[in-house]
Amino acid sequence: SKRRGPPLTITRFLHMQITKILQNPFRSLATDNVLGVIVFAIFLGLILVSLGEKGRPAIELASCLNEAMMRFVSLVMVLTPYGVFSLIAYQVAQSGFGILLLLSKYMLTVIVALAVHAFIVLPIILVLLGKRSPLSFFNQVRDALGIAFSTSSSSATLPVTLEVIEKKANVSPRVGGFVLPLGATINMDGTALYEAIAAMFIAQLYGIDLGLGAQ
Repeated sequence: SKRRGPPLTITRFLHMQITKILQNPFRSLATDNVLGVIVFAIFLGLILVSLGEKGRPAIELASCLNEAMMRFVSLVMVLTPYGVFSLIAYQVAQSGFGILLLLSKYMLTVIVALAVHAFIVLPIILVLLGKRSPLSFFNQVRDALGIAFSTSSSSATLPVTLEVIEKKANVSPRVGGFVLPLGATINMDGTALYEAIAAMFIAQLYGIDLGLGAQ
């Protein structure tokens, strides 16, 4: 505490978060402060809507830019499988096939954990809160699930997710347009799960013994 400053109290933590939110939006963009960008975007959207016809040109400009970015992401997604294959091929050529065997247990652990989350935890939430059949819902959004599986990117999958959730899953465009971009940036539960396993793997790789408290 003496080296790093005062202890992290609840008040200090809240002050840090408020400071992070109330930044210059351009600074937030430049420093990858996602929370600051989201809060600014929400307030800007509310203000533009409240302006009525005066705010319509700005809303149409934002909508046009959004469509352009979605098209750009779609083009990148076409090339993604080739890029991933090239990266894996390069690593195997450098280190040999043994590297794939060393990573197999780690990969299996991540896959099992993600499978439990995807096929047990999320369906339970869908039934309890969404009042929907998991099998029917997964079938409706299978296109988005396929792209998510191949790209491992929430942002890259977002255009297709927005499309299928509105046209096939019969979710309101107002709900989908608000919830999905927000969830793709701050609700990365799969990423959090993966990072926890990755931390354990790296610790074992370097021979660091993590006790229960550290875990």
